[in-house]
Amino acid sequence: MIENTLNNECPIATEGCCVEFGNELVLDDLTFSVTEGSLVAVVGPNGGGKTTLFNVISGLIPVTHGSIKIKGLSPQESGETRQACFLETTCFQFHLKY
Repeated sequence: MIENTLNNECPIATEGCCVEFGNELVLDDLTFSVTEGSLVAVVGPNGGGKTTLFNVISGLIPVTHGSIKIKGLSPQESGETRQACFLETTCFQFHLKY
C-alpha cells in the first residue's frame, strides 16, 4: 500500500490499477506515485495504454480494479477543478512538420 497517499504527500498515486475494455486488459497492476515538484514522462509504444492512463487519472475512465488518488482523493472525489488543472498541465506529443 502506498502510505503517503493517505496523508496527501503525493499529488498522484496509483495502486494495483487495472483497466479493461471488454475482454482486453489495457492497464495491468499499475502502481506508482509522483512526488510534489517532480517532472514525469510517460513513454511507450502505440497502443501501450498511455492515453488510457491519463484518462483514468483525470476521471474520464473508471478503473476496473485498484485505486488512483489525487492529493488523497479519487478522481471522482477530487472534483472538476482538480481534473481541469491536471488536464491543463498534461502535454501531449505532436508531430511537427518543417
